[in-house]
Amino acid sequence: MIVLVHGLMAAGVYYSAFLLRFDGLIPENELDKMLQSLALVVILKLAALAAFQLHHGLWRYVSTHDLVRIVKACVLATLALMAGNVLLLQLTGFPRSIYLLDLCGSILAFSGLRLGLRLFREHRETRIPSGVRRVRTLIVGAGDAGELAVRTLRKGGDRGHEIAGYLDDDPKKQGAIILGSKVLGPISSIPWVVKQKEIDEVLIAMPSAAKRLIKQVVQSCTDTKVRFRILPDISDIVDGSLNVEAIREVQIEDLLGRETVKLDREMVRSALGDKTVLITGAAGSIGSELARQIASYGPKDLILLDVAETPLFHIENELAKAAPEVPRVAVIADVRDPAAMEEVFTRHRPHVVFHAAAYKHVPMMELHPVEAVANNLFGTRNLAEAAHRHGVDNFLMISTDKAVKPRNIMGASKCAAEMLVTALNGNHTRFVAVRFGNVLGSSGSVVPTFRRQIAEGGPVTVTHPEATRLFMTIPEAVELVLQASSNTEAGSVFVLDMGTPVKIVDLATNLIRLSGLIAGEDIDIEYTGLRSGEKLHEELLAYGENLAPTGVEKLSVLRRDDPSLAVPDNFWERIRRLETAVQSRDGQQVIDLLGELVGEIPAADREAEEEPVPYSPVSARQEGTEVGGRVGNQ
Repeated sequence: MIVLVHGLMAAGVYYSAFLLRFDGLIPENELDKMLQSLALVVILKLAALAAFQLHHGLWRYVSTHDLVRIVKACVLATLALMAGNVLLLQLTGFPRSIYLLDLCGSILAFSGLRLGLRLFREHRETRIPSGVRRVRTLIVGAGDAGELAVRTLRKGGDRGHEIAGYLDDDPKKQGAIILGSKVLGPISSIPWVVKQKEIDEVLIAMPSAAKRLIKQVVQSCTDTKVRFRILPDISDIVDGSLNVEAIREVQIEDLLGRETVKLDREMVRSALGDKTVLITGAAGSIGSELARQIASYGPKDLILLDVAETPLFHIENELAKAAPEVPRVAVIADVRDPAAMEEVFTRHRPHVVFHAAAYKHVPMMELHPVEAVANNLFGTRNLAEAAHRHGVDNFLMISTDKAVKPRNIMGASKCAAEMLVTALNGNHTRFVAVRFGNVLGSSGSVVPTFRRQIAEGGPVTVTHPEATRLFMTIPEAVELVLQASSNTEAGSVFVLDMGTPVKIVDLATNLIRLSGLIAGEDIDIEYTGLRSGEKLHEELLAYGENLAPTGVEKLSVLRRDDPSLAVPDNFWERIRRLETAVQSRDGQQVIDLLGELVGEIPAADREAEEEPVPYSPVSARQEGTEVGGRVGNQ
C-alpha cells in the first residue's frame, strides 16, 4: 500500500512540475518528453525511497530524522533522473527547471503526507471526551524533558491535560512559547502561578537537576497544597520516548540531596566480566542488588548464596528473566558453617567474592550477642579463610558506619570483621571492606517503617528530634561497592561518601508530605528516645583515621595515622578466645571479649548516647573526649 501511494505521488508531482513550468498549458512536444520519462521517474523515486528505508516505519512517529532521509532520497532520485534522461532516454532540450520543481515538490509531498498523518493522529489522541475535566498542569523545567513531557501528556488518554505554562530559571527562556504554552517565570514563582492560574498539578520535568532544587520545588508545592509528580531519571528516557505511566510520584530518594555519581563502568567490567562471582547474603537488599548489577557485566558464573530459602528463590527467578544469558546457581548455605563454605569454594571456584551476609538490626543483636558475633565475625572468617585457601582474586566485605567507635554489638562485630579482613591482607587474595551508612528502602531501613505507620494513620515514631543518619540509595551504594572491588588503590577499607547527614525527623516529615499529609496535623510524630546502644549521630571515621582519594568520585580509601592500630596486638589469640566464648554461648563473656578486641563498649546495661558530638570529617580527626569508647587499641 505504501509503495503504491509513493508511486502515485511521484507521478503526480512530476506532472505538476510540468504544469507549473508551462503555466498550466504543457506544449505537445514537452508532454511527449514527460510521458517518455514518467516511468523512469517513478522507478527511480521508489528505488531511492527504498534505499533509505522510507517504505517502512510508523508515520505517527515521523521526526526530523525521517525528513532528512526524504531529502536525501529525493536528491538521489533527481540526480539519477538527470543522468537517465541524457544517457538512457537521450532526451534533448529537456527543461532544467523541471528537475528543481520536481525535487522540491517531491520533498514537500513525501514529508507533508507523513506530517499530516502524524498531526491527524495526535489531534485524535488528544481529544478530550465530553464530561472529562481538563487537568490544568504546570511544567517546572522548560528544557527538552519539559517538551517531551508536554507531548506525552497530550497523548495521555481520557484524563486530559491542559498545559497552563512552564517555569524555568533560565532568563533566556522567560516569555518564550514552547508547544503553544508560555514560560511564565522562574521556579521560585510556583506559589503565585499556582494561585493565579488555578493549577491542579505540577509536573517536575528536570531529570538531571540538583536534588536540592527538586527538594525546593516539592516544598513549594507542599506549601501551596497542589498535587505534584516528577519525570523519571534521565537514564530512563534516553531513547526519547516516555509514557504517562512513567511520570511518577515524587519519592523520598528524590529528596535525599545526593547527586548522581559517575562511575568507571569499563573498569568494573574488566574486573567482573568472564569471572565466577560469589555473593553471600544474595537474597538481602544489598546482595540482591549486587546480583542484578553484576549480571549486567557479563560474569562467567553467578553464585547466589543465602540461608533464606524463599527470598533466594525470588532473586534467582528474577535474574532468570532479566539476564537469562548469565549462568547462575542458587546455593542454600550458612556462612557460619566452615564445611559448607569449603564445599562451595571447591565446587564453584569463584574468582571474586562479595560478602554481604550479616545480621544488621541493632536492637535485635543487643539481645543476641552470641549470634551477632558468630555470624558477622566468624561467618566472615570462615568465608575469608576459604577464599584464601582457594586462591580467590578479590574478597570484598560489606561493612557499616556502625563499626566506627561502636556502641552496640552489631557495630562491634562488624568492626572486628574489618580488622579480620585487614589482618588477612598481604597474600594472593586482596581483602577489602567497604564502609557505608544506611540505605534507603532496605529491609532494615526506617523508610518502610515510616510508610507503614503513615498508612495506619500514625503516629510516626522517631527516636530523638536531633538524631541524624547517613543515607544513600541501594543502587548507588552497590555501584560504588562494585567500583571499590575493581579499584587498585592500596588499602583494606574503602569508605563511601554518604553526603550530608539527614535528620530522621526531616525524613519522616518529608515522607508524610509525599503522602499528601501534613506532619503535626494529619499525622503526629512521636519521640520514643534512643534505644540501647544507639548513637545520636553516626559517622564514617574514627580518631586517627583519614580519607585519601581513589580517583573515583564519592569513593575514598581509609588511611590511619598509625597503621599498626588497624589490628590490635595478639589479634588471632583474642579471636580464638572469643570463638571459645561463642561456642560455649556465654553472652556476657562474648560482650567482654568483643569489647577488649575493638575497644571498650559498655556492658549489657549500656545506655544510648547522651551527649553526642555531631559528625563531620574534621571533628572525627580532632583530639578530645571520645563518644562511645575507643576503637582498636587507640
